[in-house]
Amino acid sequence: MVFVILLEKNIFKNILHLFFSTAFTRVANAVTIILLAGHIGAEEYGMFSLCVAYALIAGYFTDMGVKNIVMREASIENANISSIMSSYIKIRIYLLLLTLFISALIFVSFYDSAKLIKVLFLLVFPTVIGLTMQSIAITYFQFTEEMNFISNIKVLSAITCTIVVLFGMWVGWGVDLISLFYGLSYIVAGVYGLYLLFKNIELDLKCKLEKSSFKGLPSFIISGLLIMLIPQIGILTIEKVLSLKEVGFYSVAYRIPTALYQIPGVVAGAFYPVLFKHHSSNNHIAHRETNVKQVKIMSVMGMLASLPLFFYPEWIIKTLFGEQWLPASPLLQTLSIVVVLQSINFPLGDGLTTKGKQQLRTIVLGISVLSGILYYYFLSLKLGNVGAAYAAVLVETTMFISFIVVNKDRMWIIKKALLVNILLYLLILLLGTRLWSHSNFYVGTTLNCVLLITLFILTNKEMRRYIIQFKESKQLGKSR
Repeated sequence: MVFVILLEKNIFKNILHLFFSTAFTRVANAVTIILLAGHIGAEEYGMFSLCVAYALIAGYFTDMGVKNIVMREASIENANISSIMSSYIKIRIYLLLLTLFISALIFVSFYDSAKLIKVLFLLVFPTVIGLTMQSIAITYFQFTEEMNFISNIKVLSAITCTIVVLFGMWVGWGVDLISLFYGLSYIVAGVYGLYLLFKNIELDLKCKLEKSSFKGLPSFIISGLLIMLIPQIGILTIEKVLSLKEVGFYSVAYRIPTALYQIPGVVAGAFYPVLFKHHSSNNHIAHRETNVKQVKIMSVMGMLASLPLFFYPEWIIKTLFGEQWLPASPLLQTLSIVVVLQSINFPLGDGLTTKGKQQLRTIVLGISVLSGILYYYFLSLKLGNVGAAYAAVLVETTMFISFIVVNKDRMWIIKKALLVNILLYLLILLLGTRLWSHSNFYVGTTLNCVLLITLFILTNKEMRRYIIQFKESKQLGKSR
């Protein structure tokens, strides 16, 4: 109820669909990764993580930011959706072929290990193909706001991925075969996504490319690439400085906050098309108010997700991965702050993109990536993977400061969405550290989360007003 009353009905419905699919997907992936880490060991897990990072980056190059332009063009009144999607699919096919070719050249040119090259081909190629197929369908259903179909695609992808990886571990496959079937699972969900797409819209792939598909594309290409690089630059950079075993420990710690961030990230997917529509109708006030709600809700959700990671990193690592992975505990505690910063930075970036200020988002992301490479390299060189965790926090901090500086609505956003929330979060960290940090995981996490939600309600006038109205409507309904 805390967040429902802040949202429009259609946004809340879409969040529910995305939340279910994201929660299911992340739980399934987390279980799979936990078991896989124990099955193949730290060194091979570091290799697997490196390949996944390459797959995600290569997957971006099959889109190059065109998705954002499709969202923009589709939000225009009387837009020819069939023509837009047909052009989009053709562009994605061309980019996919080019990406696979360049990836192959990179693998054989920059790596000497025959085993690593083999795993790169087996994992990256099918994963990229599957992600491309899924992304095409998801893009269509996102701008039509049919999030139930997106949910179905994501759930199927998670189920097939979990089944094939667990089966591979059960029969004793090595990292190479597991990587292959990990990638093939994305293709299964991709085929299903395209089936749903062609079932819901008639496409003419023989049509000419829409010229509007290329308007503003360079800015979207660069910013999209930077968004994709930011989570991966840590692993890609420290792999040049640290051993694969140390990379494995960092990867395990980083995957947990990355997975948890998907929970507040669900909100972003539901708000994105709405923000575009407000800007297309030249309603700046509605756009600003909607973006403030997005920042407020995502920041609180990110804070809630980070609390157990900050207070109980050893318990989480030991419970999920086993005692042999305990060296990752201090990394996890530091990386818990990343969840909070990401949950603020992403809606700030969306606010710029959806009101035509994509170039500013690109500049901010460029600064963050370039500084991030330096942070990761020098801090990991000096402090090992602990330094890499500090670098991750510095990257997000740099991004946060930059987004605030370039946003003309910064004072409004700080006052209405951030100031009180950040102070409440710091208060919980202080109280929790002093009073109940030695409680068991379940008691301490419950206390932290309940207290944060309670303080959020008490300090938010709009929230209190909606709660009073909600209670009055319930009492009125009973009296009738």
